[in-house]
Amino acid sequence: MPACVVLAAGASVRSGPVPKALLAVPGGGTVLRRIVGTAISASFSPVIVVLGAHAPALQEELRDLPGARSCVHAGWAQGRTGSFKRGLAEAGAGLGGTLLWPVDHPFVLPSTLDTLLRAAASRLSKTRTPDPAHWALPTFEGRRGHPVLLSDTAREEVLGYRDDEPLFRYLRSHPGHVLEVPVEDPGVLENIDTPEALASALGRIQRLGPPGTSLPPARES
Repeated sequence: MPACVVLAAGASVRSGPVPKALLAVPGGGTVLRRIVGTAISASFSPVIVVLGAHAPALQEELRDLPGARSCVHAGWAQGRTGSFKRGLAEAGAGLGGTLLWPVDHPFVLPSTLDTLLRAAASRLSKTRTPDPAHWALPTFEGRRGHPVLLSDTAREEVLGYRDDEPLFRYLRSHPGHVLEVPVEDPGVLENIDTPEALASALGRIQRLGPPGTSLPPARES
């Protein structure tokens, strides 16, 4: 299975006194616990959480989650891509890909992760071009969301980017290697930068979410 890199290094200045990764979610636990638990339950390994501004508090939150480990990126303020690169380097190569998951998208369904993996594998099996889907991303109602699945080929290119260089450079440079995967999951679009955004996201997901699904439970020790 591919690795998973969770980006949780930012200062979360808009989330109030509590970092967004530690905001509480329904069912118990926090945003960070929800994401890490979902990735572990989907068998991504290793699960790497990149920390920065709030490293001590987030390390404590991860303490009782076997299957996940953290790394600290001292240069987190230089740009999000630098933090992703730190996580990619920590995870290592040759794992069949890497899932990049920003911590401000906690309400992604486990089924979406399975759909991304199946879609990338299906495209590979239908073409003679080696590793054709270098960047697979979910879409909901035609809009691109998170998390995204990178091939080992894309990983190597991203590692060469400047720390302050946006990752969408890859999408613009390699449109033929980008795979959009439609999913019935509004959580791929929900960005919970503030407590108010978290509350709004919960309302929209409950209203729009597909029948027979629920938000992924927090993983408890």
